[in-house]
Amino acid sequence: MKNLKIYRQDLLLEQLNVNRVPNIGKVIRDSGITVMSTPSMVMKDYRALSVIDSSWNGIYINKKVSKKARRFISTYMYCYIQLYYNEGYFSKGLLEEESFDKKAYHYALKLLMPEKIFKTDIEKGMNNRRLSKKYKVSMFLINERLNLMEHEKQKAKLKVIQGGRRR
Repeated sequence: MKNLKIYRQDLLLEQLNVNRVPNIGKVIRDSGITVMSTPSMVMKDYRALSVIDSSWNGIYINKKVSKKARRFISTYMYCYIQLYYNEGYFSKGLLEEESFDKKAYHYALKLLMPEKIFKTDIEKGMNNRRLSKKYKVSMFLINERLNLMEHEKQKAKLKVIQGGRRR
């Protein structure tokens, strides 16, 4: 697997010279991982499976999942691999339903909707429907990204307040 192990999505996008909505398929391919749609009868009740091996690295996505969901799931699986594969938490295969990881989930949201671009679009007055179309994600994920931004804003304020008390 190519070495693009970067823990912060903004640094990853900077290294890849991405200054607009990223082509997530290209980001994943450039890391040495192939994403493939797989017939639902093969995947049974699962939405995704990732396989990391010395000969082949891939993410299989169930074909019955919507296009937007496939895009998010492949990004989530990629982020999970980025964060945990070399740390020993991830063996050769992982079913997407086996693990929900908030850190990988937030990384995926930030990778699909980079903060600078997303913030600019909000300031321009884009509504959730237009944001959903531009970033090729569901309106649910737009709301999740907005909530994450608000949470990080509150967290930053708290750090400033706490930092002021110590002096």
